[in-house]
Amino acid sequence: MGQSTRATGAVEQAWDEPRYRVRTQAFEASFLPHPDEDLDSICNVDVYRGRW
Repeated sequence: MGQSTRATGAVEQAWDEPRYRVRTQAFEASFLPHPDEDLDSICNVDVYRGRW
């Protein structure tokens, strides 16, 4: 079973073309959606922990 992470603190969401980034104190996520995709309709995302 996967590990769940609850975001704490402020959430920052913004476009950093071509990616959409979400940042909190606990994590940073970067998404590469299709340009015509409605971000509010995205409800199923797989997340993998990694190091850059």
